[in-house]
Amino acid sequence: MSLTTYERFNNARVEYNMHGKQTMGQVAKATGVPQSIISDLERDHELDAEHPATPRKVAYQTVAVLARHYGVSADYLLGLTDDPHRRSAAVDSLGLTPEAVRQLRQVRHFAEMEEEPDGDMHRMQQVLNRFLSSRRFSKFLAFFMLSEKAAEKTRAAQRGLQAQRRAKREGQPLVPVSLADRNSYAYRKYLCLREFEKMLDAFCGADDLEP
Repeated sequence: MSLTTYERFNNARVEYNMHGKQTMGQVAKATGVPQSIISDLERDHELDAEHPATPRKVAYQTVAVLARHYGVSADYLLGLTDDPHRRSAAVDSLGLTPEAVRQLRQVRHFAEMEEEPDGDMHRMQQVLNRFLSSRRFSKFLAFFMLSEKAAEKTRAAQRGLQAQRRAKREGQPLVPVSLADRNSYAYRKYLCLREFEKMLDAFCGADDLEP
């Protein structure tokens, strides 16, 4: 059953409050939100003959402060859901970007839309689960990160070579350039691709196939 706004704020303070049942004064002292605002948010103006006007408008920061203090979701206080519990989104709990989460959800969305339970999107979802749960996944990420760092070293070495050529033309001292840094990305990319090949072979059960 959908609750009124005043019921939501009252329930959040009295019933769902992670600090236990508190008075309005205690909440005001803990949050800095004036007690008059807390009282106004919890007042049923339709039944209050002394204050028949609609509740005052409050800033979104006030709702956020109260939601954080009570340990409930702001969506609950605003009437967007009847579930008072605050749940971490994948963006927060996993550290993923909104775009990454959207891509992952899109795979599941299309898989659920498929009429055939063994369709391409269903198989893609299964592959994605196997990929993320594979013991090789973290190892591949490590190689990928090393490749990224190596690319920056290679770019720095290339800039050093350009500086060397300019210095040579102008008769200035040459800037030393590491040969290892010049070839750093190529080597790391090779290792990363080799690790990806191993992971792909394991996924496809092709470890015993002839190259």
